[in-house]
Amino acid sequence: MFNKNYIIVGVVILTLGVSIFYFSSGGVSLTGGDLTRAKAQQILWEAKKDSSRTVSVNYWAPGQFGASGTGFAYPYHEKVMAMEKAGLVKITGRALGGDLFEFTDKAQPYVSELKDKDSSLPSKDIKLGEPVSLEVTGLTSPSEDSSQKTMKFEYTITYRLTPFGEVLGTPTTEKSFDVFVLYDDGWRLR
Repeated sequence: MFNKNYIIVGVVILTLGVSIFYFSSGGVSLTGGDLTRAKAQQILWEAKKDSSRTVSVNYWAPGQFGASGTGFAYPYHEKVMAMEKAGLVKITGRALGGDLFEFTDKAQPYVSELKDKDSSLPSKDIKLGEPVSLEVTGLTSPSEDSSQKTMKFEYTITYRLTPFGEVLGTPTTEKSFDVFVLYDDGWRLR
């Protein structure tokens, strides 16, 4: 007959083994907890609230910028004319099929300092809108992605448009998504 102590030790070892397997296989998150829609929205807002919507313009000569830059949709000339009519720029000429202009004093709060001064095509960013709210509109169930637990959240950001954003017809909302990854200390944006 088995000794009672051997049976107790066997049950304890079996219980520990099953528990270790269960917790290490992702059955329960000990530190991460569930990532709710509200928690994801809070994390996303903290990451996105200082991210203005911008467009870049190329620097051609001292004080002159061209609207054929990466951020302007065709037709360039009509957009530059609208900015001039709003008092944001002054057209100074044409080059390479696009208008050259300089920014007015009214435009300065929405225009960045010159970037990439040493590159062959330096530029400035024009602020089109500032985020005012973020709403999570969808989420996926947690999934294993290359041995990491992940969740995808879709969201909509609403912007307060600057004078440039209004003149250029920038949409007031933008849909996007981000992926969260579960680490040992909780969920983080990828």
